[in-house]
Amino acid sequence: MAPYPTAHEIEEIFFHRINTEEFHSYLADHIDITVTGNDFNISGKFKSLEEFHNKIYVRINAAVKQETLRLEVNRVIGGGESPQALSPTAVLQLMLHRYTDKDVLQWAAVEVHYECESKEGRHLVYETVDLVRFNKEGKIFQMKSFLDSLAIHNLVEEHEKAVADGKREHGPVAPNAWAHTKDTPQV
Repeated sequence: MAPYPTAHEIEEIFFHRINTEEFHSYLADHIDITVTGNDFNISGKFKSLEEFHNKIYVRINAAVKQETLRLEVNRVIGGGESPQALSPTAVLQLMLHRYTDKDVLQWAAVEVHYECESKEGRHLVYETVDLVRFNKEGKIFQMKSFLDSLAIHNLVEEHEKAVADGKREHGPVAPNAWAHTKDTPQV
């Protein structure tokens, strides 16, 4: 992979998003992640991969029957090493010296469609759009996620309420690189 992955390589990276350990191998150790949303139980700013994992992945994965989780990368915009892949506006901005080649080629937008079943038996369909920025090693070091916040909020809240009420054990969470840490929350 060249310093900045192509659209096809970015699609492959996001195809692995449901495999926590695999997807996290594409993220830089020092990462800046924003999950958008107001009054949304997993929104926030995360400055480490471990914090992002514990606040997002653990909680969502605990609420989902992992064997039912499917995703489809609908669209990747950006990436690559060639200005031919850029929009006409980006090319114009490059020509006007508002951005450097490096600034534009580091960024991509990724649209993903998910379907799964919650541990409470509800069929769930949701979509995400991630704006991602790559470092010179080809790893994501900045990400802003736009989620179907109501669907995910309801999924997580429903599961955590069932656990709190004793109706459900937290159950196994998908394998991850931090399963051995004492700080991994039990949901």
